[in-house]
Amino acid sequence: MPEACTRQVNSAIAWYLWRVDIFRVSLSTLQRGKRRGLDILDVATNSRALFFFRLRAQSQDAGSLTSERLRKWDLLMSYTNPTHRYRIPVNVEDLLHFATDTAYIPPREHSESCLVYKRRIHYTMHVLLIATTEPPESRIARLWLNTDWETVCQKVHATSVFIT
Repeated sequence: MPEACTRQVNSAIAWYLWRVDIFRVSLSTLQRGKRRGLDILDVATNSRALFFFRLRAQSQDAGSLTSERLRKWDLLMSYTNPTHRYRIPVNVEDLLHFATDTAYIPPREHSESCLVYKRRIHYTMHVLLIATTEPPESRIARLWLNTDWETVCQKVHATSVFIT
């Protein structure tokens, strides 16, 4: 999915969640797993995982247009080091992503259910996208550039606060 579409969907989700409330939390915080966040919809991860799953599924159909396209660029096999990625033209961005992702997600095993395979793809995509994007800087950190925010956070967390 293009980044412009992802931004629009994320804006719609943010508007729906925060239209009444004053205190807002960034979507990247809410998209974290259930232990550290609310585990809400991550549009970029979901679209990329769905795309990967559909390409893998369609590549199994012999004679299909997708299968022939992937065969042309030698993308039917999983490679640990996809050197063939550099032979794919830059304007075929979807296949570039697929070529990179095949190194991290092996094909579905015979004993693995479709649902487990989809979850594995989604989890791997989520980890890959988090690792490649930097966490957004908070607004207060942008306003006060000379402050050592790591020390401030450590002191705030070390302080015991009593509510009476």
